[in-house]
Amino acid sequence: MTPDQNFPFSELLTQRNSTRRFLDRPLPDGTLAELLALARRAPSGANLQPGEFIALEGDARVRLSAALVEAFRAGRQEPEDYSYFPQPMPQSLRRRQVAAAKELYGALQTGRDDRAGRDRQFERNFNFFDAP
Repeated sequence: MTPDQNFPFSELLTQRNSTRRFLDRPLPDGTLAELLALARRAPSGANLQPGEFIALEGDARVRLSAALVEAFRAGRQEPEDYSYFPQPMPQSLRRRQVAAAKELYGALQTGRDDRAGRDRQFERNFNFFDAP
């Protein structure tokens, strides 16, 4: 995998999407290491590059998913290492968050009062959206 120096940045941005469906086969050997090496070059505050990664596949991924789903269903939640959302959440960001949720759950035909349906969708996070 080599960066294409002629790939316009605008194309990169307009072609970006967040896929929550995966093929049922793992990445070719070396691909994940190459992607992480590129990601390390992304800017971060004070060049701290705070990301840490643990890659799991196969049985190890299945076991982790099962433990995460069990904890979610039991209502157990680990303390956050950092606040994911700003506290307090500015109203402008809260409106965007609500709009995005309405779009997602609308596409899934899951109503606001359908707690079981919303939980099923949220649980997919812990199954890594069926990535291999």
